[in-house]
Amino acid sequence: PLVPPSSSSPSIPFEDELKIRGVNLLDPRIHKAIASSSDPYLSIKAWLEWSSTQVVESPTGSLLTALRSGWRPRNMDERPRRTVIPDLPPELSEWAKQKRSIIQQIIWSDLEKQWVVFLHGEPPLPAVQAMSLFP
Repeated sequence: PLVPPSSSSPSIPFEDELKIRGVNLLDPRIHKAIASSSDPYLSIKAWLEWSSTQVVESPTGSLLTALRSGWRPRNMDERPRRTVIPDLPPELSEWAKQKRSIIQQIIWSDLEKQWVVFLHGEPPLPAVQAMSLFP
């Protein structure tokens, strides 16, 4: 069984910046939107870029819009270079090392109580399913 992270390692890209900007990361809609977003890293990065230029009245609501609408930053060259969280269970970590060319991100979803894998060009999948589909 794939176990949750042992510490409170961030499962949301740019978690600290989002908290500083007033996003309620305890809102389950945020976790659901991240899990269903085709590229949450880019959407959050675009939202951070947008929100830095103005006063945002509803940080959580506007981030939900960014995630659901698939916002993209102006500078598309800035992509995450490291996609594997160091606190992954050993079997998931080994699989991720072999598949790093197709993995965009791996997060622990508190909402779904499971690891979720974001693959390039694919919808997010539970880690167990991703590992069986891409052995």
